[in-house]
Amino acid sequence: MIAVASMILVAGCGSKEDKLVGNWKANLTIPATAASNPMAQAMVKQIQDMMSKMKLEIKKDHTFTVTDGKTPVDGTWSLAEDKFTMSPKGGNQNFMAAAGAGKNQEFTLSSDGKTLTAIVPQAQAQAAQGTSFTFTKEGS
Repeated sequence: MIAVASMILVAGCGSKEDKLVGNWKANLTIPATAASNPMAQAMVKQIQDMMSKMKLEIKKDHTFTVTDGKTPVDGTWSLAEDKFTMSPKGGNQNFMAAAGAGKNQEFTLSSDGKTLTAIVPQAQAQAAQGTSFTFTKEGS
């Protein structure tokens, strides 16, 4: 009886990689100071509208597809500890703009496995000023 319960408990846990598989929704948090700037408001709205359409599908075979509702971006992914790395293949890399088109984008996986938070390169940290880009697991 104890052996069966232990097997069920272990089987239910799954690996971090297994928990990544599925659909994720993009989120962008912009500091109130940027959102209240009249010159930035139109740009903020445009970015938030774009982000609301962005979806990420993480597949078990270590590939991913990101779409903004129009153009898909495919690539491969890896996970080391809590660092999730997306490596896009050629083509339209618009969602990678913050890291530079065609470059890897790194995220930190939350301890509960439900949120991926973009790691902002040091060179861009000042420009980001409190803006955060995340993916949240759908159905969590």
